Amino acid sequence: MSGCYDLHQLYKLGLEGKRQRSAKRRKGFELLWLPVLARIEVIRSMDIDEIIYFQTTMRKIFPCKSGLVIDKTSSSFRKSVAILKHLQSIISFKSLCLHVNLKGMTAEFFKEILTEPSLRDFESLGLENGEIDAECLDLVMGMAQSNRNLHIKGTMIPRDYYHENAFKFHDIYYNDAEWVCIENLLTLKDSYSVNLGWNLLTQHDVNTFIKFWIDSDHDMIQSLSFRLLLAFRIERFFDDVVVLKGRPAIYLVVANPTKQRKRPILRITCPPNGMLCLKSCFKDETFRLRGSLTDESWAPEYKVLMILNKKKELKGKLEEIQKLLETSQDQNMVERKNEIARELENVSLELDSLSFVLRDGVYSYT
Repeated sequence: MSGCYDLHQLYKLGLEGKRQRSAKRRKGFELLWLPVLARIEVIRSMDIDEIIYFQTTMRKIFPCKSGLVIDKTSSSFRKSVAILKHLQSIISFKSLCLHVNLKGMTAEFFKEILTEPSLRDFESLGLENGEIDAECLDLVMGMAQSNRNLHIKGTMIPRDYYHENAFKFHDIYYNDAEWVCIENLLTLKDSYSVNLGWNLLTQHDVNTFIKFWIDSDHDMIQSLSFRLLLAFRIERFFDDVVVLKGRPAIYLVVANPTKQRKRPILRITCPPNGMLCLKSCFKDETFRLRGSLTDESWAPEYKVLMILNKKKELKGKLEEIQKLLETSQDQNMVERKNEIARELENVSLELDSLSFVLRDGVYSYT
C-alpha cells in the first residue's frame, strides 16, 4: 500500500510541476515558435547585447551557419555589419550566408556590400527582387570559387550577358536563365548542382553538352536541371551518342574510359513536369527503385554500355580500314581488317545474348 501511496504522491507532484511550467510559459513565448515576420520584428527591437546573447545561444543550438539579410537601407546595413564584426570577434562562425534584396537598391550600395571586408568570406550569396546590370554582375562573378554558392531569382539579367566565371560556383540557381548559352555549360568543372529557370537552350545544345561530357577530362557536374521551352524528342539528345534506356524513363550514357572520371555514368530523365535532369553517378552507386525493398546499382548498365561503345569503336575502325583498302591492298591492312571483323562479330554475339533492341538510335532491354 505504501508503494502505491508513494506513486500517487509522485503523480500529484508531477501534475503540479507541469502546471507550474505551463504557467511560466504563459508569461512569455518561445522566439523560434513565432512566424518568420514576427520573429524578425522581435530581433530588430533587441539592443546589441540581446542580439549577441541570442546569436550565441542560437550558435549552441544550430552551429552550422550565420546569415545576413540586406535590403536597400544603408543605415541598417552599417548597423548589421557592426553587429556582425562584434560577433565574429567572439564567435567562430563555420560559414556566412548573404541574402541581398535588390528592390530599389542602387548600384553604388550593392558595390559597397560586396566590397565590405567583413563579408568577403561568404559561403553563399543570394540575390533577388530587382534588376542587376553587367558591371555589378561582373563583380559577383569575379568572386566565384568552387566552394561558394550563388542563387539569383526574381532578378532580370541582361540577355547578352556572358562571364567565364558564371558557372564556376559550387551550387548555382539562375531563375532568369535566358542569357545562358551552351558555352557557359561547357565551362563546368567539379560543380555540385546547377538549376536553371527560364532559358533558351535547345535539344541540339543538350546533345552538344552530352558529347562534351563524355569526352571531358574531368567531372563536370553532379546535377544539372532545366526546362526546355521548345518542343523536343528525347531521342534527338543522343544523336551520334551510345545510349541505353534502362530503368523506366531513364537514359544512360557512359564517359570515355580513357578519361579519369570519378562519376563515369550520366543519367538523363525527363519527368512529366518537363524538367530535364542530368545526374552523374558512380558505376557502383546504389539506389532503390520505387516499391522495391532491395538496393541495386548501375554496374550492369555500365557493363552493357562499355560493350556498346566497344562495338561502335570497332565499326568505326572497320570503316576506316575499308576506305584505305579501296586504294591499297596492303596485306597487313587486310589482316588487320579481318581481325577487327572477328572481334566485332564476337561483341555483336555478346550483345545479342543480352536481348537488346535498337529503336530510334536508342538501345533498350527487350
